[in-house]
Amino acid sequence: MSVEVKSLLSILSHVSHGYVGNRAMVFPFQFSGWDVDSINTTDYLNHPGYRKFKGKPTSAELITDLFLGLKDIVDFNEEYEIILTGYSPNDLILEIIYQQVMSIYNNSNKKKPVWIVDPVLGDNGKLYVPDTVVPIYEKILASGEVNLITPNQFEFEVLSGGKKIRDWDSLKLAIEAFESKYNIPNFVISSIIIEDKMYSLGYLHQKLFIVPIEQIDCNFNGCGDVFTSLLTNAYYNNQYQLTPQVLTLVLIKLNKILHHSLEQEHLKIGGEIKDIKLVKDIRIISLRHVLLEDESNNPLLSKVIKHIYHHGAGEKNYRVHRRLDITPEFISNQPDDIEVEDIESEDLQAIYNGMDWPKVHWGKNPWTIDLNIKHAPGLAKRLKERHTPNFIELYLEYAMRIRGNPSLLNKIGLEWDPEEEIRIPDMKDRDTIVNLATISLNAYVRFPQNKEEKKKLDWIDVGGWEPDEKHDDINFGWEDIGLRGHIFVNEEDKIVVIGIKGTLGAGLPGGGSDETGNNDKTNDNLLFLCCCARVSYMWTTVCDCYEKTYTCNQDCLEKELMRKDRYYQATIDLYKNVSSIYSTEEYEIWVTGHSLGGALASLLGRTFGLPAVAFEAPGEMLAMKRLHLPQAPGIPKHKENIWHIGNTADPIYMGVCNGALSSCNVAGYAMETACHTGKVCVYDVVTDKGWRVNLLNHRIHTVIDDIILTYNETAACVEQPPCRDCFNWRYSSHDDNEPDPPKLPNPLKPRPPSTTASTTITSSTTTSATSSTEPTKKCLERTWYGWCKKWQDD
Repeated sequence: MSVEVKSLLSILSHVSHGYVGNRAMVFPFQFSGWDVDSINTTDYLNHPGYRKFKGKPTSAELITDLFLGLKDIVDFNEEYEIILTGYSPNDLILEIIYQQVMSIYNNSNKKKPVWIVDPVLGDNGKLYVPDTVVPIYEKILASGEVNLITPNQFEFEVLSGGKKIRDWDSLKLAIEAFESKYNIPNFVISSIIIEDKMYSLGYLHQKLFIVPIEQIDCNFNGCGDVFTSLLTNAYYNNQYQLTPQVLTLVLIKLNKILHHSLEQEHLKIGGEIKDIKLVKDIRIISLRHVLLEDESNNPLLSKVIKHIYHHGAGEKNYRVHRRLDITPEFISNQPDDIEVEDIESEDLQAIYNGMDWPKVHWGKNPWTIDLNIKHAPGLAKRLKERHTPNFIELYLEYAMRIRGNPSLLNKIGLEWDPEEEIRIPDMKDRDTIVNLATISLNAYVRFPQNKEEKKKLDWIDVGGWEPDEKHDDINFGWEDIGLRGHIFVNEEDKIVVIGIKGTLGAGLPGGGSDETGNNDKTNDNLLFLCCCARVSYMWTTVCDCYEKTYTCNQDCLEKELMRKDRYYQATIDLYKNVSSIYSTEEYEIWVTGHSLGGALASLLGRTFGLPAVAFEAPGEMLAMKRLHLPQAPGIPKHKENIWHIGNTADPIYMGVCNGALSSCNVAGYAMETACHTGKVCVYDVVTDKGWRVNLLNHRIHTVIDDIILTYNETAACVEQPPCRDCFNWRYSSHDDNEPDPPKLPNPLKPRPPSTTASTTITSSTTTSATSSTEPTKKCLERTWYGWCKKWQDD
């Protein structure tokens, strides 16, 4: 059996007792499978944490001899994957190290070892070494040969020219100064305190990311050396790609080692653990199993939010499409958690005004929450030209023009990729379902709530349009109508999840904001109603497709859904911009959402062949048919990697929120569709828990806290039984020659007074009565329950 051999050269200090320098690094490396050669820059009895120590620095002559001797017996370029340099007690030794390492790089055309530098200078505002060491480190970092450095905050301040870091602005200045001085592609500041919070900060080719660190009120000697060894190993295992997941893994392991060391110190000296302020010897050996923990099972190697997209909607705003990147500066300006009021009342207005954040996540920050999602193997058959510019739009436009005529559509000869194996969500894993639901609800989060802060956000235009003089009043972001998508990325597994914002505002209890509510209501009533929200004569329709009683113009409906200012088109634009950043050749893209967001996720999944998980979404099969979305040949609808999760006590998911006295009707919605595509995963809470059907059970936090987490297993996902929406409606086209049904009398209009002499009324009288019928008036304003209080001619 072949075993991977990986070797490195470690040039650091050495002590006979304790764990700093090479004593802290060599064992973690060897236990992780590294063959380590070492050159010791000191030979001390112990580290300075003991207040006294014996020994001395290694002489410059010995360091030179060791380098030259090593070069005689090994080829540095062939032997070592990595050269790691750390503590040097004086400038003379560091200069020799610099010259010897540079000779390796300058005199060979072979593959060069990766040079990682831990620039040990000091901590807590004090230098541990003579100040003459600093210029040598500056020369090393400016050489262009160093791949990664791991300073602490003080060391980074020194190397950036003395720039003190106190807040995010001063951090930015320090990084700019560092970039201007050195040619370093990657660095990690092992620990940094900004505004009384501790982070570890990573820098990758001008991209910055932070990982929060638990602050332990204790000093640990050798902590920085162990951190560098863990990071070096993880960095190598990830093909020298520095990512938030790599850094997170290292910090998790280090955190376990530190807590274990503190506990062992407590057992050794007794007293109160909170009174221990110094751990002289970090315990690595007794917790060595942590070094080999499987990265794939770590809950923090997960999806973290990276971007927010906002796509305008409506007649003016639909051209606006912008992106907000979630940066450390952005996160630092947000509260640590969401203030949540647990609302038990059935008062809808109280629900709308509350934040729909589940109890399982109370106290967690939606911008830094880590979500572990398992995947499983699946199969997909997708359109070959799905990513060809404008192909999808042109196909759907043609399908609409020919009214979905199968014989004409078949002549196009759509090409499909062969069925291939992809990664899909593990729908049998409860934590995966919960965390996908969390991504769905995360799209409701309304931070920042300060208007001045909203104006300062760095929204990036991705739509190629800038307001002109006529439209310079168009806004965007949190306060504008439109579609919002939150983008979660797992760099380790190369999976991206798009969480699409669902229905909000003065209607359904989806998330508690009216920022996009009116536009949501228009799109809801287009997607999930039989005909433009024509429920009764009291309703104002959202389009002009209604013709007469139970008759609707199909062509008109399809054009309304395909308008560029509607959500379906905005969803396509959102996906295109995400896939332009995260190439589909490298990343798997999933979509999820709640309510309207879930239905849009399903439609997007059907369009591009993406795995889609919808929570409590109204039936979207009718919208899918009206849009003429293509279906892969030979693949039944229930095998399209689309899942609809819902519960039997949610009237919207079950398609029964449409009566005259229903909460939906009162709020201005009429959710008339019940048929879903893909598979349905239904929690029967009516039978299992005795719940009654109630709009409150549509809330995403109710779904997470009171349904999914209370079942031992996830709901079985099955094909929906045969289903048909709007069976009592007739849909006409412009060339429909079918005779119209006879007109029925309007029961809401007073009839002409009847007389016993009705048989003697002449035809002229009848004609006069007919011609004097009043024209239909348009309602301009209605009460909350739909009664018209202002007519057009009033």
